[in-house]
Amino acid sequence: MAAINPISLEQLTVEEAGPLELVSIAGALGCQHVSLFLRTPERPPQWYPLVTDAAFRKELARRMADQGVTPYTVEFFPLSPRASVDTYTPALECAAELGARRMSTLVSDSDQERRLANFCQLCDRAAEFGLGVNVEFVAITQLPSLREAVRLLTRAARPNAGIMVDALHLTRSGGSVAELAATDPHLIGGAQFCDGPLTMASDRQLFEAISERKIPGEGEFPLHDFVRALPRGVPIGIEVPLKSLRDRGVGPMERARIVVEASRRIIEQACADV
Repeated sequence: MAAINPISLEQLTVEEAGPLELVSIAGALGCQHVSLFLRTPERPPQWYPLVTDAAFRKELARRMADQGVTPYTVEFFPLSPRASVDTYTPALECAAELGARRMSTLVSDSDQERRLANFCQLCDRAAEFGLGVNVEFVAITQLPSLREAVRLLTRAARPNAGIMVDALHLTRSGGSVAELAATDPHLIGGAQFCDGPLTMASDRQLFEAISERKIPGEGEFPLHDFVRALPRGVPIGIEVPLKSLRDRGVGPMERARIVVEASRRIIEQACADV
């Protein structure tokens, strides 16, 4: 059988689970990686205790070693007109201590030259901690497509820069798996997996992205082709928030089991076909 892309359990799938529980769930389900949220979604955002509490980081490191799980991505670091890369240093130190591989950034700056300068600064600072930077394109942000993400990376010319390709955002941005397959594989720093309808009203896309996606195999996304278009070895993050199930009392372990098992079946079959 061809090599299978490793699986990461993304925090958004089980948002209410803390880092320790997230790692335990990932380990129980045979995931190799997790993503970790380091910033709160509030305005202004704050660092989670993971960043500020050294004792908690040590406890988490022990849990990860026990479960055989490592953090692939830490989230999220926005590039806005007001963002200061220097303020991210404590989180980068935390990520490096925990053995994370990459950090994720979202672009919300319409000034192309300023966002390029900030992105380059972020990549350079991350490199000091041995981290790569994955920029995530989202149709409703200032970096709306895979094409624009490739353009940003080409101009930045930073060796630790990559693109996080989310199956949802690829579809909502009008991109295709053919476009993904034609992209330089060295630019793909990670992927995220979910399902959904081929179209979604623009005023529902934010809710869909953060609250209610479809279980892989239950929507219309060409997920087998998506996997085949990815470089082998690039982790696939299972990012499937299911607010409807959570509201019905289905806990994080069971929700994660449903989406991880469904995803693994598709990933294994797609990799076997390569």
